[in-house]
Amino acid sequence: MRCNYWSCSKFADRVRGVKKPPSLELGGWGRWEANLKRERPIRFWLSDVLLDKIQDFLYWPYDRYSNVRCYIRNRFVDKTHTLQTRLKKGQWHEFDWRLLHGCFEGLVDYVEVEIGGYGKPRRSRERGLEHLEWESNLKYDKDGGMGGDGSGEEPTPQAESAIETRELYLWWKDVRPNRQDPWELVENADEPIDFISTADSYKDKYGAMDAVTESYRQEDEDMMIRLIKHRHYLWS
Repeated sequence: MRCNYWSCSKFADRVRGVKKPPSLELGGWGRWEANLKRERPIRFWLSDVLLDKIQDFLYWPYDRYSNVRCYIRNRFVDKTHTLQTRLKKGQWHEFDWRLLHGCFEGLVDYVEVEIGGYGKPRRSRERGLEHLEWESNLKYDKDGGMGGDGSGEEPTPQAESAIETRELYLWWKDVRPNRQDPWELVENADEPIDFISTADSYKDKYGAMDAVTESYRQEDEDMMIRLIKHRHYLWS
């Protein structure tokens, strides 16, 4: 992947006669290109086809070198083909546990490395959350465009995606690890716990503890379903 593309340059904007948007919603690029081809076919060909072909020809040696370097890094350093569970080594972990931890630790890497890893150290929770905070405040401009200048009212799809990513990340990192042990929760409860339905189950300490454990299991499942549904938006 190149750091810059000539078709995204200011020169290309002048050739095209229209400024290329910095971002668009899912499916928006196809509609934008289709409209431009219909309204300015020659200008579009010059700015978005010819410039790319010229750059591809001139950058051929660099692209081959970059591809090899990226392959080595992805394969042997970052190992982007794998998911890390970060469960304790040397212990048995059921598959459902590995699946849960693998998915959410993948989300952690996405936020802290892929989003927050630009700079030193390469992993940064702070930078990742700062970026998500910035994205979550993007709004359509007053003309309905995706400029994100804050002049509009409606949040962009990018903003909605960032909000969901941040909520899932913070639940896994901050909320879930601090859930109270089921037995301690039941022992220290001064009144019936709201999700334990009957007084009898509350009086039965073991039954109450099982109910708390089940509520935690259900919460894990609900959050994992949210993550799976959200996975298409997790790209950097």
